[in-house]
Amino acid sequence: MEKFAGRIDLIYIDPPFATGSDFSFTTVIGDSDEEIVKEQSLIEEKAYRDTWGRGFDSYLSMMHERLAVATALLAPTGVLFLHCDWHVGHYLKALLDILLGSENFINEVVWQKIRSSKGQSRGFGNVHDTILVYAKSATTSLKCDFGKLTTGSHEDSTDQRRQAAPLEG
Repeated sequence: MEKFAGRIDLIYIDPPFATGSDFSFTTVIGDSDEEIVKEQSLIEEKAYRDTWGRGFDSYLSMMHERLAVATALLAPTGVLFLHCDWHVGHYLKALLDILLGSENFINEVVWQKIRSSKGQSRGFGNVHDTILVYAKSATTSLKCDFGKLTTGSHEDSTDQRRQAAPLEG
């Protein structure tokens, strides 16, 4: 880990959303009526679990640890993208405000889901996720060139046609 500290330009994280879902499933095999239940392996349970037996505090603790490591890995001009949803987005934004500083919050990108929302018995349909975008430092700039995203310091840019403005609140 130490050899990558401060050297990563871009980190994208798509963590569990703390929905409480169990991703085990039952399926029918072929043309038969035989059903099998796919339980998660121990590795899958740890890697992909979205239930927190010790409560929501354990989820936030797990995310804090991982976001702290990600923050340490970011280069001084690095950018972190964190994919989340309405269950935890506001909590994760608060954690990132603490770890990276609220002044380094770049934007909240709303990712509209392709499928239409289904009628839900409790309130409005869930039609989007969020991607929180944070810079490691105030000297970070983002440059988008026809779908290509690059990071760097606005102080080091020499191409005036594509130079991004410094990130400001």
